[in-house]
Formats: sequence, structure tokens, C-alpha cells
Amino acid sequence: MFVTPKKNYVYYERTDINWNYWSDKTEYDSSFDLSDKNHNIIFEVTSELDDFSKYLDEEVIKKIIMKEKREEIVEVLDI
Repeated sequence: MFVTPKKNYVYYERTDINWNYWSDKTEYDSSFDLSDKNHNIIFEVTSELDDFSKYLDEEVIKKIIMKEKREEIVEVLDI
């Protein structure tokens, strides 16, 4: 979750094979069959956090709103 300078919210989710490789190279598994694995990228920008309810639980959205009110959100995406 990111916030843009114009106060829009950005949701980004990526699922693909070996994503764990980037966080822990010891977990790399080269035995994956690329044709058997799904690759999915979600990139959505909206002015309302509730629009992300299809991806995030209501409780998570409430926590984000509270963090924003306390000015704890530091991830700004300059787009």
C-alpha cells in the first residue's frame, strides 16, 4: 500500500514463482515448471481505501486509516 502526493492510494500485489528468492536466496528452488505456475500482478490506484476491500480485510483497511491519521504512513509513491 502506497500513498501518492495527490493523496491517492496504490495497491500493488505480485505473485509469481520463486518470489521468496529475493528475500532469502537459500529458499530458491529451480525445479519449478514455469508453465504450471500462475503469475499475477495487481496494480490499482484509487482515492478511496474502501475500494481495496476486494483485496484487503476490513480490519486491515481500518488499521491503515488509523495509521494515516497518526501520520505513520511513510511509503509515498511519486506517480
